[in-house]
Amino acid sequence: MAARMSTACKLCYDKYSLKQPEKAPRKLQCNHIFCTECIEKLKQLQGLAIECPSCLTITTIPSQGVDYLPKDYNVLGIIEGSKTYEQCKHCKKLTYPPKSATLHCSDCRDVYCGSCSDKMHLKVENQDHVIRLANSFDDMKLIRSTSRKESSSMKSGSPFDEKRQLRRQLSMNSVCEQHGQELMLFCQVEQVRCCSRCKSTMTHKFHDCNFIQTNEEIERAHILDMQQELDEYIENYSKIRQDVQKIMEALKKNTVTSNENIRRCFRELRAVVDDAEKELMKEVTTIHDFKLDRLRKQCSHMIEVANAGMIISEKCGEACELEYFEMFAHKKKLEGEILQVCKIMEKCCPVENSDMFVQFPNHESMLTSIKLCAYLVRVPPPPSNFKCTLNEDSDVLLSWDLPKNLKYTYLPTLYAVYASVGENDTFLQIQKVSQKNYVVPSSHSSLVDKNLVQFQVAAINIIGESQPCFPLCIRLVKTRELED
Repeated sequence: MAARMSTACKLCYDKYSLKQPEKAPRKLQCNHIFCTECIEKLKQLQGLAIECPSCLTITTIPSQGVDYLPKDYNVLGIIEGSKTYEQCKHCKKLTYPPKSATLHCSDCRDVYCGSCSDKMHLKVENQDHVIRLANSFDDMKLIRSTSRKESSSMKSGSPFDEKRQLRRQLSMNSVCEQHGQELMLFCQVEQVRCCSRCKSTMTHKFHDCNFIQTNEEIERAHILDMQQELDEYIENYSKIRQDVQKIMEALKKNTVTSNENIRRCFRELRAVVDDAEKELMKEVTTIHDFKLDRLRKQCSHMIEVANAGMIISEKCGEACELEYFEMFAHKKKLEGEILQVCKIMEKCCPVENSDMFVQFPNHESMLTSIKLCAYLVRVPPPPSNFKCTLNEDSDVLLSWDLPKNLKYTYLPTLYAVYASVGENDTFLQIQKVSQKNYVVPSSHSSLVDKNLVQFQVAAINIIGESQPCFPLCIRLVKTRELED
């Protein structure tokens, strides 16, 4: 019992452990030892000053937390025994003192502590690695020496020898151990090879078993189809990228033209409109920089995606040249990568247009409104402060204000009112009005048999229509018909 109590917490009776930080033994000021988790629970109940459960001596918890109480290395020495472990170099910069490297991976040819090993081998490409216990420092030296020999022997052999050795192993395993017949079938349920007699037995009788050669042709054809589809996406994606580049060039030319036009007109009015020129050029530059930045980012992203697609396409070609089982192992990964790239390429269009122009009205209008003597050729922003309410007659009252940031923009002359009365609640235009409010009567034909309806408004100037404002939803109250 004494031996058990020396290596286990007296409160929870769990053994102390370095692999679990919450089970690390920590010493109170009275030299009694408890695990970190139990001391943390005492702190939550009693605060920073806790009583020792054994002798009731008060211990003050450091302001940094329970983890700053001293560990009892005597107990840790009893737990770990006389063996010494190498420190884990992967968590050395993150944890002090570093954890002991108690695990060895023969594929990585490296040693890890438990947490670092989990972090490394949870990755898909590392899940098939062989991990063994590295019991002591001497054991790890022995493992490393053998791993070096293995690595040197592997380096000395050529890739052709490795493939020939793999084919030899596959040929040795091509005969059924139970029936002595050639393994010509592949069970889709258990993902193993079997012979014709295995198919007739209860082991694989009701399973879907096909000839390996047939499966190989099907899988290779599937990969080729995926490659062809990916190539089509890449081709279309390249065309859209060219459109983006053309828009970028047109945007640059239009911006230069607009700035030249601005300079030419403002030279005639320099004395009175110098400030207006600077503000207008600032507006043009802001819009230009914003659009050009978005187009550049889109173009760069498209180049990266196209390159990634080409790389995956090359991988598909390489996979088709592999043996069946090697090709089958690469298939799932290629499917995921292809679907991801194709999904990105499927919906793509230029994020901006090259609509950057400046217009000037007659000189008379310039003199009357010198501060706003030019207009950017663009649609207005959406209306602001949009409201949607019901009156006593269940009519819908819509109101809004002029769009914000109308500087150097033609004023709206009309407003388009939209409602979600189309098929599958899509928005349809129900009216165009010139004032900043509109009443939709409850008897409106578009509101028949509607309960919840969304409304939104767009501003229209001589250039075009703005984006609709944020939609508002309202519940329509139906008046009850009076009984005769």
